Amino acid sequence: MKVKEKDLEYYKRLPYSLRMELITEEDKTTYWTAEFAELRGCKTDGETEADAVANLQGLFDEYIAAHLEMKSDIPEPAQLLEFGENDVLEVASIKATIQVKWLSMAKQKSKITDELRKAAEEITDTEEEVRYQEYRREKTETYVPA
Repeated sequence: MKVKEKDLEYYKRLPYSLRMELITEEDKTTYWTAEFAELRGCKTDGETEADAVANLQGLFDEYIAAHLEMKSDIPEPAQLLEFGENDVLEVASIKATIQVKWLSMAKQKSKITDELRKAAEEITDTEEEVRYQEYRREKTETYVPA
């Protein structure tokens, strides 16, 4: 049986464990981190979940390419020990489908969050305008020329 060369495409098909975390700084700013648990140092962040995952996908390619070039060991998911090669491809395919759907949902959530933020800003602007108009009306009503 011919042993298949382990290239970037091989590693892309493996079911690496994706970890996500929402970070909140002291000044209340937030961002997401994303990492593949098995790949030490393969961690990045983004303003939204979708940004973090997209950044991680790019970093993954660079990480694997660099390790292949240096002929370094590249960890594989522990789940591989439980499956044969054909099963790995099936599991990887299922995982890829889930990740694509998850990324789509994260993008949709990000879009909704942006729309809600814009709506809140518009409401705040409208409230400030109403308060200003009320203030002007009060000043006009209380002003009696001498």
